[in-house]
Amino acid sequence: MYDISNNFKWNVYDAAVAKKLLELEGTPEAIKYFAEKSEGLTNYGYWFFLSTLWVSYSGYSDLNLWKSLFGSDRPGKKKSLMKPSEVKAYDQLGWFVTAYRAHRKNESDWISYTLNKETAFRFAKERGADSIKEYKIKKRDITALFLRRSEDEIIVLDKGNVQFIREHIAVSEAISISPWNQDNGYICLPLKSNIPDPEHKDWKLVYCPSCGKECWESELARKILKNPNMKSACTMCSLRKGIKVRGENYDT
Repeated sequence: MYDISNNFKWNVYDAAVAKKLLELEGTPEAIKYFAEKSEGLTNYGYWFFLSTLWVSYSGYSDLNLWKSLFGSDRPGKKKSLMKPSEVKAYDQLGWFVTAYRAHRKNESDWISYTLNKETAFRFAKERGADSIKEYKIKKRDITALFLRRSEDEIIVLDKGNVQFIREHIAVSEAISISPWNQDNGYICLPLKSNIPDPEHKDWKLVYCPSCGKECWESELARKILKNPNMKSACTMCSLRKGIKVRGENYDT
């Protein structure tokens, strides 16, 4: 109730636009109407309505339109786009932050990340994704921090400004992992994307027989694979198939 920016000043045009936006809330038409009427809004009205629309509904709408609107050079962005509690949380961020995203299938562009790994895994489950990706982001490249959906969400308009760190696999409850013994099954090979520079000298770069991605094969793995009943697969393929995995401790 009291989490309102002191930039707020009542304005008749802002009030009229807000009334119509409430009618369109939760639909892709809301952001289109906002874009049409935005020129006459006060600076506070522009930023506050934009953040409210994003938090209430951002699905099935034009990402480039959102990027254009968030990228406006109107004054008062920080204290009007974010609520006071969000500004405070933003100010407490370090110079670099770790963020995560559960990518949709064939996703090529995005602007939203979460600071909470568990939230990213929840989105992965909802989107049918096998993993989430971890990124390192400079605070100065973050447009806003939103806490309103309890998602610890940050907006970064240019994905070229984020640095990919690693991929985290969402392990299914149906998957069983047990120590290897000489009978039959799969040995799990760690992905190069997870371990770019291994310390083990005996590891050799190979390709997953299933997906073709680069992964590491150890001397022990090579010995195991001499057994004709044993096969190999990268970590992702092993978990995706839900097979019973037998392997070394790779600390992945």
